[in-house]
Amino acid sequence: MLPIESKNMEEYITIGNARFYPNRSQIEKEGTVYGMSGIEASILRTLAATPNVVVTYEHLSLEVFSWEFHPGDTAQFLTRIRRLRQKLGAEHLITIPDVGYKLVLTVVGAPGIASIGTIHT
Repeated sequence: MLPIESKNMEEYITIGNARFYPNRSQIEKEGTVYGMSGIEASILRTLAATPNVVVTYEHLSLEVFSWEFHPGDTAQFLTRIRRLRQKLGAEHLITIPDVGYKLVLTVVGAPGIASIGTIHT
């Protein structure tokens, strides 16, 4: 992600027709602003750090929860990923069975484009 250059600029990531504001822990889509839990925002930040690349359960566990992942212990992610899919669109959060998740920023046939930018406020 791009660093924030001043207090008058706000960082965001465009995912399809939604914008993720990591500093606010919010998603804006089609004029609606969705709040996120701290864990949801942390998961999305971690996935957005390497878009279109699979992020393993092990890496997410360490980054988000600061603990070691144990095989088969995916329950900690299921509800949070479901909520993120409802806000972003399921086509952007792909489950790779027994491995982890991938944030897809470029979806063939989806409206909008993926980008990282700032808003001058």
